Amino acid sequence: MADKILILDDDPHLGQNLCAFFRNKDVDCVLVSNIEEAERETEKTFFPIAMVDLVLGESSGFQFIERYKDRYPDSEIIIITGREMLADAQKAIRLKVFDFIVKPFRLKTVWQSVQNALKHFEIVQKEKRFNASKAEYAQRLEQQVREKTETLKKTARFYKKMAYDIPFGIVLIVDEKVSFINKMALELTGREAFDGHIMELVHESKQKSFKRVMQETLKRQKPLMLRFRILTRSARQKELPVRGWFYPMD
Repeated sequence: MADKILILDDDPHLGQNLCAFFRNKDVDCVLVSNIEEAERETEKTFFPIAMVDLVLGESSGFQFIERYKDRYPDSEIIIITGREMLADAQKAIRLKVFDFIVKPFRLKTVWQSVQNALKHFEIVQKEKRFNASKAEYAQRLEQQVREKTETLKKTARFYKKMAYDIPFGIVLIVDEKVSFINKMALELTGREAFDGHIMELVHESKQKSFKRVMQETLKRQKPLMLRFRILTRSARQKELPVRGWFYPMD
């Protein structure tokens, strides 16, 4: 392993023995004897695991733990202490300490705790990387959808403009209501705009035939033709005979 462990303990004999043990396990180790040294080391290096004694002369290991967890919330803390007090264990739980080991202890016990802490740290980091990757993918996908939507809108605007200016009449009908009518169709009906019921444009003598052809077009899903008369607002001609092609849109 290339991981590093910080050991904060004012017992040099114990600390040196632990460091030697971890180095034999291919885990790098830094030993400090007080909180000031620990904070200097952690300003230079991030330690995924810190082993902390609670009794450090006049100081408490909890002082370092609180500050270190505040700065690096993903770090794993293992307490090693000769003081077995319920209040200490309760505070350790509140600070999300990974393990609480009471001196004297077996090196096998400490090593198992360190291995478990390293595994837990790696799992948390993988999960964070996965979530970050998932969020990045979602943002990328969102951006692609926005870009494609804008492209489709531009394409739709282009074809709508082309359909509007084409030199023959086009009317789009949805549920017998006009949803689009182009420039030529408006000129034929003598109107500047129209979005009403299609039958308002069809002479009453051909309304039944017009409706039947619309229904047949949708039913057969193929184009049909009908000759009919449209109503105009022209002062010279109130009716205009036309030949219309009906095309299904769904």
